[in-house]
Amino acid sequence: MADTEKKAILERIERLERDNRRLRRAGLAALVAVAALGILGVAQPIPKTLTAHELVLTDAAGNMRAKISAIDGAVPYLILYDVKGRPMLSLKGGGPQPGLAINDITGKTRVMLGGLSPNLAFYDDASDTTVSLDGDALGPRLLFFDAAGKMKVHLGGQGPSLDLMDRNGYETDIGVSTAPNRKTGDMQETTAASIVMFSKEDEQRKFIWRAP
Repeated sequence: MADTEKKAILERIERLERDNRRLRRAGLAALVAVAALGILGVAQPIPKTLTAHELVLTDAAGNMRAKISAIDGAVPYLILYDVKGRPMLSLKGGGPQPGLAINDITGKTRVMLGGLSPNLAFYDDASDTTVSLDGDALGPRLLFFDAAGKMKVHLGGQGPSLDLMDRNGYETDIGVSTAPNRKTGDMQETTAASIVMFSKEDEQRKFIWRAP
């Protein structure tokens, strides 16, 4: 074999060795980089808290189904929507009227839980209260209203009583109420065993009868 040929073979072998060394160094660098990324991943776990001004949840078709936001940046508010985008349930966590509202398919509120005092209310098509259950400084009460929004039945209060009112202004109170004393005529509080009847004239109740 000629010297020139030997020299060419040696030069080729040296180039191959240099290439192999470069490949080994590159592989080592890649391995170090992967290891570093793994260490960083361990040092920074997935956050458990997500902070935002508003969060929107959509379904597979892109329809908004839920939204969490802060009203005027202060009151937290959660709304759930049906597939047509109508608000069906809302939860307000602060402000003057915190509570839970349930709507019908037209978007009208039908049930409200909450408010300034513990209260459960039901509403008609005109958004007027039909039934209300609440409890405050006057005691627990159950109220029924007619289509005109006038109270027809009152159950509860500080003293046990059931008050019935009709559209003509007549009222019967069963239980604790106020009625004239038979001897003096002064108004006095009756007992839970009493029945008192009134009529209304010019927005004033007029005593009719009591027992005992």
